[in-house]
Amino acid sequence: MVADRLIKAGETIIVERPLAIHPALIPEFSDHPQGRWGLLEDAYEASFQCLGEREQSLLLDLWNCKPLSGTLGNRLSGIARTNGLQSVFTRSKHLPHYAGVYPNISRCNHSCGPNAAATRFDDEKMAMTLAARRSISPGEEITISYTELDGPHAARQDELKTKYLFTCECKHCKPTKPSRPKRLSNTLIGTFPTKLSLPVSVST
Repeated sequence: MVADRLIKAGETIIVERPLAIHPALIPEFSDHPQGRWGLLEDAYEASFQCLGEREQSLLLDLWNCKPLSGTLGNRLSGIARTNGLQSVFTRSKHLPHYAGVYPNISRCNHSCGPNAAATRFDDEKMAMTLAARRSISPGEEITISYTELDGPHAARQDELKTKYLFTCECKHCKPTKPSRPKRLSNTLIGTFPTKLSLPVSVST
């Protein structure tokens, strides 16, 4: 997704309803032959026909980084697990955490310094808001974060590699060269009195 105009910080970019939604937490224990993901695959395959042709096409066009077994349910489940965004039902006491797959917001690529965030889910309207974290210039790609931003670099990379099978190479992940301390010139040192005691500075 690319900005076609200047978007100001805090501005709403898009509000949209999910194509599909499922519980974010699925129990490990299950009597299904394929385990807990088998339950999700069956649910998606059974409900897929309820979508219109356009919605089906939008859903199937999304990226899938999960293992494929050849069934429609497996493919749909993989797409949902790859592209699902946290959608919290604040009024639900028993099962508030869901993952929603959105037509456009779920297409946003990852950045460890994203210019947008999809964090405002209205469970009454069943809609997610994508808003700008900072000003976005025309032609600039709109990005979100797939991980917690306050985590250390190594933890972010590990989560991205494990869940999404890629290594982030955004500018925020590029290693920086340590700055070399400046050396005092002989002329400057020679200006100090011979008995002057200089304080020691320690960098931590």
